[in-house]
Amino acid sequence: MELGCKLNNRIAAIAPLARTMQANPNSFCSPVHPTGVLTILGTDDLVSPYNGIVFGGIEYYISAAATHSYWATHNNCNATATLSTVSPSVERYTWSTASGCAYVEELKVIGGGHDWPGSFGNMTIDANIEIWQFVSRYDINGLIGCITASINENNGQTDNYKVFPNPFNQELTIELKSAQSNDFSIYNVIGELVTRGKLNSQVNTIDLSSLAPNVYILTIENQSIRLIKTK
Repeated sequence: MELGCKLNNRIAAIAPLARTMQANPNSFCSPVHPTGVLTILGTDDLVSPYNGIVFGGIEYYISAAATHSYWATHNNCNATATLSTVSPSVERYTWSTASGCAYVEELKVIGGGHDWPGSFGNMTIDANIEIWQFVSRYDINGLIGCITASINENNGQTDNYKVFPNPFNQELTIELKSAQSNDFSIYNVIGELVTRGKLNSQVNTIDLSSLAPNVYILTIENQSIRLIKTK
């Protein structure tokens, strides 16, 4: 799960198995785009307990509930998950956005231990198949074919900056809320960095004529906007 946080600009979806999230996620995790998250957790895991790890009064890993809440909040999902029964020992919980985009799922293995379902432990699901079927539904923009609001794309602005025009053809103007200099990065739809630079004034005009017509992600201070480059 740590890679999904620290390399979020390159990773579309993650599927941690038999491990919840490290404590204090806001201190190290700043996702910049809608991120698919599937967990496969056993309720009786003694190595990585379902309710997290607390030792000597210090929390090291948060609970499954807190883990799912963190990612559901980031992905603008409803707080309450829908439940479906996969088998007598496996329940599927799904958190979706208001538009029906499913971004967070849990395969809860009732009575499961520190196992890899389908290989050892629970044999009613195959973790390998479940993981691939889940992550393959996402690209760097989120759930493929589903509109999401986690990346600002309609009004062209975040709390700290706005861009115009969008769509753009040759040049893009970035207006910062303050005159403080900032770095910017632009990624393509598969998470590859295509250009980066520094914004030295409150209003900045960037020549992006070298970019091919496509969809891109502009990131400044962990806030992202979807850009559309036209012909």
